[in-house]
Amino acid sequence: MSAMPCTVLVFLLTAAAHVGLVQLYCANADEATPKQKCAAKDVLRGWLIVVNKTYVRAEGVVQNATQVEERARRFRADASAALAAAQKVLKASKLFSVGTAQVEKSIREISRSMELVNMSVKEATNATAAAKQSKESVIFGLNSIALATKVIVKYYSGVYLSVSNVSELVERIDSKGRECSSGNFSVQLKDQAEKLDVTSVTEWKEEMVSMVNKTYDTFKKNMSAFHWTFRDGEKQEDVLNAIRNATERLIVAVDSFDAASKAESEALEVFRNVTNEIQRANQTLLNSFRQNVSGLCSFLERRAKLRGRLVHQIERQEKLVPEVKGAVKNTGLIHANTSSSVALVRGARSSVESLNHAGYHVAISGWLKSRDVTSATQSSEEAAEAAQLAVRVARAANASVMEAACEATVITRGLEDVKEGLTRRLNETKLSITNLMFSECNSSLHDLLARSWEDALNSSMQLNVTALLEANKTLNVLEAQVTAHDNKLEDVDRSVKAAVGGAENATRLSREAVMAVQDAVAEAVSRVMRVLCAVVTKLRALRGRLMLLDGFARDTKDNVSALVVLSETTRHKMDDATERMPDATEYFGPAEVELMLMAKAVARVDRHYAAVVEGASASLANNRDVAASINATFFHFLRNISSDAAASSHLSSVDVCDFARAPKPVNLRAVSSFLTLRNLTDIGALEDATNKIRERVEKLRVLSRKAALHFEKANAAVEAALRRAQDDATKLRCVPLYRHLLGVLRLGW
Repeated sequence: MSAMPCTVLVFLLTAAAHVGLVQLYCANADEATPKQKCAAKDVLRGWLIVVNKTYVRAEGVVQNATQVEERARRFRADASAALAAAQKVLKASKLFSVGTAQVEKSIREISRSMELVNMSVKEATNATAAAKQSKESVIFGLNSIALATKVIVKYYSGVYLSVSNVSELVERIDSKGRECSSGNFSVQLKDQAEKLDVTSVTEWKEEMVSMVNKTYDTFKKNMSAFHWTFRDGEKQEDVLNAIRNATERLIVAVDSFDAASKAESEALEVFRNVTNEIQRANQTLLNSFRQNVSGLCSFLERRAKLRGRLVHQIERQEKLVPEVKGAVKNTGLIHANTSSSVALVRGARSSVESLNHAGYHVAISGWLKSRDVTSATQSSEEAAEAAQLAVRVARAANASVMEAACEATVITRGLEDVKEGLTRRLNETKLSITNLMFSECNSSLHDLLARSWEDALNSSMQLNVTALLEANKTLNVLEAQVTAHDNKLEDVDRSVKAAVGGAENATRLSREAVMAVQDAVAEAVSRVMRVLCAVVTKLRALRGRLMLLDGFARDTKDNVSALVVLSETTRHKMDDATERMPDATEYFGPAEVELMLMAKAVARVDRHYAAVVEGASASLANNRDVAASINATFFHFLRNISSDAAASSHLSSVDVCDFARAPKPVNLRAVSSFLTLRNLTDIGALEDATNKIRERVEKLRVLSRKAALHFEKANAAVEAALRRAQDDATKLRCVPLYRHLLGVLRLGW
């Protein structure tokens, strides 16, 4: 069914109470479908949200600008009062020459702050005008929305144009309760409209116009949802123009308000600073006198306190002097003792160490590496260092206490000079006090301040502030000197305690070192004793060997002598045989050879025997001498090394092996006696001599066996010769004479 055009007269009441006559040409409104109504309602809602957001923002500018103008009126009143007060302060400052330049600057700053406020009012007025224009532009957008809505809902009565009234009119569009899928135009436009609070108005305007166009194009393409009242595009264009015009004026309003706010803030900051400066200048005039005289009173108190502190320090200093001198003397003695202990410990170690390569290596090398020796050496050196440090500390304390005495004299003289200067300053201020005490000075100051302000300032101007400042500097110096003097005395006290403690520590370390090295030396003596005991024991063993070798030699000699007797018997036997049988001589040749060899062996036995007896006798004598020397030297050493004179007088043993351990304590000053033990372990010559004697005894025994062998051979040869001679004699008696002759001839031949 085709749309029938109609004419509608609509009277619209604007926000300014104007009546507008609108002529509408429309088709039958009943032909709008629920879907078209729903879509139209969504679009109109979105447009209403956008124009409303612009209106609200413009209204906010108007309210803020109005507040700026109200604050400007109050500011002008405060600034005028401040300017009047500053003029009074300027007169006073010129009279007393106190802070004049600053006060003049403050007056200029007050005038500048008032100019800034006038500028802020001007900008606020401009902002208000522009914001109102922006609101009027919004009304045209509302008008377009209202016209479109009236057509859809067939409402022809007049409407007062406001956001709430137009919103109620839009909500009259009834879509029969059906769900509407128009594209959520109002939601999209609302999201963009809300950005006006966070983005610049110019940027928002561009994006908003683009969003309205975009949503309208989308709405227009959906023919089933597009209502005929929007087809000419005038409604959409009216809304766009309203948005453009409103935002353009809103930009001007916002910029003007920002300028007004900036000028107002700067004016307030300037005025705040100026107000503080004026208050300070005003207070400075009054405080100048109070501070000067209060400073004078405080100087009196400071000087009295310094005097009291100095008196106490001088008393303490007098007590420290004898303590320091005593510390210097005692630390010097302890340093000498610890140095002596170091020498004793080092000397003891050096003396014992001298035996390291004198036959005592096994016993001494372990001793040198022992913890006791190392600890004793370190303790003695630490004691010497501690004592030396204590001496330095004590001497430094002595020098400091002497310096402190000189400083106390200088401080006393300085305090007297300050007293004279403060008395002159009191006379200048006309303060009548009898004692230089803070309480009386402060009371007199209160009496003076109770009078007129002009009297207080006049009195203040008579005070020599420069001299008072110099007095303050002098007091600062004296305070620093008194504090330094007190610190120096504290340092001296700590130094004395440190020196005494260091000396005690040095004494303890030295005593521990001496005791430790005494024990270590006693251990070394015990080790040396064991070495010497081993040497003496070896000498005993050598003596036993020598005596045994001498016995072997004598036995061998006796055996050889017996062989000689037997050989004489054999020779007698040969002589008897020769007498009985003259021809038997020719049979004794082998026996003669053996007896001759035996005689040579016996002669060699005699020579070796003589050497053995002589060597053994000499070696035994040397052995006894060496053993006696070892014992005598050791006991002489033991008497020297013993610290107990009574105990050492009873050392009468004859053998080093009679002692299990060395007597304690040892006398470290006699450790050089270790040098007497260096050559006692060398018995190599005795051992070599014994070995040679043993070799001769072995040779003697060999020769003895040879002699015996030759004797046995000679004896056997004689027996054989005798048997042969007898056999030959028997045969001769039975053989004819010619055979005897032939035999004689054969022998002769």
